[in-house]
Amino acid sequence: MGGFISLSTYDVNLFCHRISVDPVFRNAVLNGSEKPWNESGLDPVEIEALRSGDVGLLYRRGADAFLLHQLARFQVEGLTPKRYAASMKYGRVLPRD
Repeated sequence: MGGFISLSTYDVNLFCHRISVDPVFRNAVLNGSEKPWNESGLDPVEIEALRSGDVGLLYRRGADAFLLHQLARFQVEGLTPKRYAASMKYGRVLPRD
């Protein structure tokens, strides 16, 4: 099945896309609402990875790097560009600043 992504990967990509283009959704996430997380279709591993900044794991599972970068752009859950780069390059999650 080469070339296909799982529905779960689609949900990660969609979540990141919505962070980028939907200000209401983005503000809900940034203001700590649980609603976007609960309605995202993400599995618990993906939610934990997103919330902890483990974008490298999500990338290795098939998520799009450009869309994942939107999380750092808007600093979702404290993900900075430095933490994003460390997770993508080294597979490490740096502590929050």
